[in-house]
Amino acid sequence: NGTNNGTNNGTNNGTNNGPVLEEDFAIGYVARNRSEVPGIEPGGNFYFISNDGDDVVQVNPEGIECNNGCNVSDDFMWFAWADPDGQGSTVRVAPITEASWDGFVVNTAEQTVLGQGIIAYEIKGGTVAWETADFEVFVASLPGGSPRSLGTVGTVEGTQGGFYLKPDGSELITWTVSLTHMYLDRHNVESEAVEDDFYTFVSDSFGGTGSFYGPRERMAWSPDGRFLAVASTALVDTDPCQSNQECVAPETCGANARCTSQRLSINLVELEFAGN
Repeated sequence: NGTNNGTNNGTNNGTNNGPVLEEDFAIGYVARNRSEVPGIEPGGNFYFISNDGDDVVQVNPEGIECNNGCNVSDDFMWFAWADPDGQGSTVRVAPITEASWDGFVVNTAEQTVLGQGIIAYEIKGGTVAWETADFEVFVASLPGGSPRSLGTVGTVEGTQGGFYLKPDGSELITWTVSLTHMYLDRHNVESEAVEDDFYTFVSDSFGGTGSFYGPRERMAWSPDGRFLAVASTALVDTDPCQSNQECVAPETCGANARCTSQRLSINLVELEFAGN
């Protein structure tokens, strides 16, 4: 469960007035301690390691285990953790009052419970987003902002999409999936403006079954806000063909009469022109 968390140099002017780390970056991970006692789940802790590898610090307070996931916002203002509740997880968020390589202090007395039955969540800047077991996506501002639904991204019987929160917490991408398409929507967290289907991925020329796309598509926003990078499967066409026998495995003869295969690709979407 590695997480790259960028840091902001300078003074933390948020509500908790805690200092941010002044390293170039820090890597967060969950370490689960092994237990030799049958039936007893070992405890897990959340750590940061500095970019030079010389310093390691435990982030989660005593009494909070990270077996089901812990995370820290990119500005080191918020700490989040998940506890199983039978349908997913109950996710809680609390402010970080001190953050340095000497240790973290989390004010659990001011924690906010996001909800129950949560299957995925992200915390970026002063924004938190999460998805429930019925595939409904919510977004809220911290601390204590009212949750706002962004709609559902899937069904139990059908395909499942997902969401991605911009690093500064100002925008959110949600996507829904069909057997041949992935549809991306863009949400402005503050203005609540929505750009529906601003970009669509298509895979209908492949003669296979199931969908290329799902809830685990990896995305990243460029620092200047111009591009969205999407790591997903894509179709690559090579030679003309009339049948599968003319193609080299794992290629098959696609609907466009070309030998076609499914491969991992990085897709760069220029956001200014995506909806045109």
